[in-house]
Order: sequence, then structure tokens, then C-alpha cells
Amino acid sequence: LLGLITLAGWVDAGSLLTITFLIGVCAALSAPIFQSIVPSLVPREVLKPAVALNSMGVNVARAIGPTLAGVIILASGVALSFFLNALSELFIIAALLIWKPTVTVRKGDPERFIPAMTAGLRYAAHAPALKVVLQRAAAFFLAASAFWALLPLVARGTLAGDASLYGLMVGAVGFGAVTGALALPWLDRRLGADGLVQAGSALTAAVLAVLALLPIHAVAVAACAVAGVGWIMVLSCLNVAAQQSLPDWVRGRGLALYGLAFFGSMTAGALGWG
Repeated sequence: LLGLITLAGWVDAGSLLTITFLIGVCAALSAPIFQSIVPSLVPREVLKPAVALNSMGVNVARAIGPTLAGVIILASGVALSFFLNALSELFIIAALLIWKPTVTVRKGDPERFIPAMTAGLRYAAHAPALKVVLQRAAAFFLAASAFWALLPLVARGTLAGDASLYGLMVGAVGFGAVTGALALPWLDRRLGADGLVQAGSALTAAVLAVLALLPIHAVAVAACAVAGVGWIMVLSCLNVAAQQSLPDWVRGRGLALYGLAFFGSMTAGALGWG
């Protein structure tokens, strides 16, 4: 749809926000499912590196994507990049069709929709470990959302750059996240989960200060790489903590609440900082 309206010249703030909203809805529906799959693929003792590897895949794409999109846009225009992005979803669908999960058959009747949601909320209300994760996630992402929400404005306004600079900064975040994911097992042995969250939060705060005080292109790109390291440290630890605090029967619903804390804090933070 975005490719078509780009070809037609109909892109404006309203259409862009509407489509972005729909992408967010799809992400919120699919994210808990994809996260719930991970514990069924690996033994519990290697869940943390598995989550980090999963996050690293996302950030490899984040590092490569802007560069690849820039080449496509320069060669063939913006619309083609959207069409190719849509086409890439077919690979995800194919992977899901090929994958044969081990199905655990539940005894008794399946849960109904509203009672199942109520049971998930009731579990979360009485699970101290999950509540701590949700509180930490909400606090971190509310503040860290300033980085993602204002990064385009920093690139264009503070740094007087263009789309290529913004793409380079986003790519640097992805590179930093990949580097952080590779170093995560080593860091985890030395800092532990709490130490990783604290260090990642401190790195994020330092990056925000650097972007505010030192409007230099090279410094900003380097700061974005550090932001990627801090982001992956916090995100991986919180995700693993959420996974480990949930039994299988309520895992999807618990991770959906974690997603609510993530997306809700990012949304409220982005609006507030903007």
C-alpha cells in the first residue's frame, strides 16, 4: 500500500501516520507469538544467548537495511524499496509453513477468549517477578524513547544532515547492537542481569547527553553505535527475565503484557519528548 501511494504521489502526514499505525498493530499482534516460540526451540539453560541471537538478527537487519534501502532509492526510487520490503514478508511466511513445531496437546476444553485474557491478567497481578520486569521495562523505555523519537530531528536539525546521515546513524545503532549481542555472554558473566540493565541504562543516558552537547557528525555516529550496545544489553536482559518468569500455559499472554509495557512506554515517551 505504501509503495502504491508513493507511486501515485499521495503520501502525506495523514496517510503515513495511518500506515505506521497499522504496522504497529501488526507488530503488537505478532511479537508475543515470535517471542513465545524461542523457549520451544532451545533448552532453558541457553535461553539468554538464544534471545540475544534473536535480537542480533533484528539488529543485523537494522544495520544493513538503511544502507541497502539507500542504494535502492538512489537507483530506482522510494516506491521500489517499499515493494521489496513487502516481498520480503513472503520469506517469513514460507519459513513458518516449513517449520513443524512440536505440538503439546492440552487436556480438556480450550480456554475461551475473555476468560483466557482475564486469567493472564490475574496471573500477572500476582507474579512478583513479572511485575518487576514490567516496571523496569516501562521506566527504561519511557526515557529511551527520546533517542528513537528525536533521532531524525537530531540528524536534520542539530547536525544539519540529510537522509544519508540519518541512515548512517541508524546503521551504527544496528552495528553496536550486534557487537553488544556478541559480547553479551562475556558481560553477563561479569555483571549479571541487574548489572547489565544498569550499565545499559547508563550508556543510553550518556549517548543522549553526547547527542545534545556535541553536534559533530562523527561523534554522533559513534554515539549511536554505543546506544546500540546499551539497547541490546537492556532489551535482552528484560526479555529473558520476562521469559523465565512465565510458565508455558501463560507465556504468550505474559509476553503480550511485556509488549504492552514496551510499546506503551515508547508511544507515551515519543509523544512527550516530541
